[in-house]
Amino acid sequence: MAINFPEETEGFCFLSNFKNYLRFYGINVSKSWLGGIIGCLGFYYSSKPLKSNEVIHGRNGTFEDLFDRLQNSLFEPLYKDVIKVDSYLIPYINNMLAQEDIPLAWINDYYLEYSPYYKLADFWSIVPILEINDDNVTFFDNGIKQIKQNTFMEAVNKNCEARFYFSKKKFLKWACGEISVMESGISSTVKGFYADNLSKDEFNGFLGMERFLVDFKLCDDKMAIYNFYFQMNRPGGLSLTRNNMRQLLIELKNKWHFIENEEAIKIYEELTDQWRKIASLLFKLSGVNDVDLKSRIADRILKAVENEKKGVALLENITVQIKEGV
Repeated sequence: MAINFPEETEGFCFLSNFKNYLRFYGINVSKSWLGGIIGCLGFYYSSKPLKSNEVIHGRNGTFEDLFDRLQNSLFEPLYKDVIKVDSYLIPYINNMLAQEDIPLAWINDYYLEYSPYYKLADFWSIVPILEINDDNVTFFDNGIKQIKQNTFMEAVNKNCEARFYFSKKKFLKWACGEISVMESGISSTVKGFYADNLSKDEFNGFLGMERFLVDFKLCDDKMAIYNFYFQMNRPGGLSLTRNNMRQLLIELKNKWHFIENEEAIKIYEELTDQWRKIASLLFKLSGVNDVDLKSRIADRILKAVENEKKGVALLENITVQIKEGV
């Protein structure tokens, strides 16, 4: 490829895509640092089945929410361009690439064979477009991916339009001092845990945890229990998102020594292990009828929720420390 785009892969595709995109434009941060800035840590639960099967995860909002918070963190937000999906779309992208400007495109995973949402459900993610060659479009989505142009045209099509974002600058920078941007991101995480219901069937934060525990106790559907296990173990699931927060807290302590967060590091280390063990036991439960095992899992979930509340309280305290330290 003509463009020398970084190609580091991470567990969670959104953080991987933007870690590399920001690095290309001069901002070099770790995935955990980026996750902190965009307030990535959260909790979501849907009490109704979803086509995507993603009824539970550990993120604070949709990919659109995460992207909006990233935009708000930049000194000069990325520019939006809405293009009709027609014969001018490919030349439009080629023109940007010729100037070494990397367009970001919202793309529907329903059309991507490598995605767990392929032919299952609409799920919009955002990817850097790197090259158009012959009949193929190459982009980065936690690794180099390539699809046919006609598939790409379908995948970016939303109501006959495609949504692109791009930088008019060769270098990006944060909207204010990095420490202030981080405080804002962690505050977004804290706020997300106290959020109201999204709907009568969808819950965020602590309300979601409490409803999940109630529903789990009543659930006898082996496939639903297996899906809880599967979703918890995904990169945006519960264990790995808590581990990302643990890593962020260590980075914060190393960079800004006035922050006292040893207790928070310990809590998120415990939560990483707690949710990993809960997921493993859910996998076991999905294949057996064991009332005692189910009761023990419920107890573990309750203890994890108690630790989540301690963790969020400690994160809130860290935002206070940051404000006082600035």
